[in-house]
Amino acid sequence: MNVKQGPDKQLMVRLAGLILVGLVMAVIFSSGYEDRARKRGEPTGQDDGFRIVELPAAPDEGIANVYDARSSIAAAIAPSQAGTGESRPLWAGGASGSDVPEPLPQGAKAAETCSCGDLHRLWLEEPRMVGEHVQDLQEGLTVSGHYAGPADGVFGPGTDRAVRAFQTSAGLPDNGIVDMAVWMALGRICEPIVATSLKPSGDIIEASPDPGYGPGQAVWRAVLIDTSNLTVTLLENGKPVNQYRVGVGKPSTPTPLGYFKVTDKAAWAGGFGTRWMGLDVPWGKYGIHGTNKPWTVGQRKSGGCVRMLNRDVERLYSIVEVGTPVIITAGHFGALGSTRPRIEPGAKGSYVYAIQLRLAKLGYKHAGVDGVYGPATERAIMQLQRDKGLPVTGIVDMQTYQALGMSVMD
Repeated sequence: MNVKQGPDKQLMVRLAGLILVGLVMAVIFSSGYEDRARKRGEPTGQDDGFRIVELPAAPDEGIANVYDARSSIAAAIAPSQAGTGESRPLWAGGASGSDVPEPLPQGAKAAETCSCGDLHRLWLEEPRMVGEHVQDLQEGLTVSGHYAGPADGVFGPGTDRAVRAFQTSAGLPDNGIVDMAVWMALGRICEPIVATSLKPSGDIIEASPDPGYGPGQAVWRAVLIDTSNLTVTLLENGKPVNQYRVGVGKPSTPTPLGYFKVTDKAAWAGGFGTRWMGLDVPWGKYGIHGTNKPWTVGQRKSGGCVRMLNRDVERLYSIVEVGTPVIITAGHFGALGSTRPRIEPGAKGSYVYAIQLRLAKLGYKHAGVDGVYGPATERAIMQLQRDKGLPVTGIVDMQTYQALGMSVMD
């Protein structure tokens, strides 16, 4: 007997059919995707090599157990943990190599800091992987003697051959995949090569043979970082005792200038090198740390942090204590150097911080002092401009710098 289906029933049947088709297609595509990933030897769900796995934090354990054993990646992508707990970035290949990073000390904060510690998993594929991470790899392979092509940031066949040659020389599987083990081995091999090639700057400070204090006398220490000649100098009672070459931030992510202090320290292994010293920069997370890319020391390539060779940062770390003053300058013209850029609302950084400090000193205390040019700072600048008879623009130009009393020699 034929029975006509009502409109509602027909709609339900069609919806059920669409849902069934969708489930089937999802299973088919998921299976093919995971097979492709397994061929590369990567965790499933990581197609482009640049994504970060979010590893949930264990309750009440801070960061101490983030970098546990080789099971961490599997735990990070387990469906039962998805969306639970507080998460933090962990490089996707961290459990695939022979080097397991050391646990972080309780209270260490660098997992929330700049991008200097990012270790991206790279390999040859179509379309080609491109970007600064590939360029970093090519520069490291060049230093190690395994690559003679251009550091163009394109992972092509030449880069693939160089990776495989390096893997063979380092005793690693020559699968062409740049994972944690490759990055760490490349860093270890390149560091002594880079150390011998680094030349002192033309105005490097000579260490004082006289420490300026006697046995048992209290020592006052400070760290002076000059972003113009890429050096860090340890001062004891005002006299230089050690100096090292460093890498600093690129123009788009400059190293903060000003007067800070060390707020936390951590000893570990991984993208931040073997040591970390965090700074109390109000508008972001910055620090002095080692690096797994030693060839970037002596360059302006970081996300704003100060990079040192691991052997150098370990020496500085052993002397510098939490609370030690850190002065970061851009030459010999005070903390801000010899430039005064145009500052507009929405900006943040060292110049905004210095402007806010000067506004507070002049009595415009409502501006706040956080390194961020927000509405309160804009109102204070506009009031200053009214008081000084300047065009009321809310923009800090040279006339406004002069009104603030911020000369080049400040």
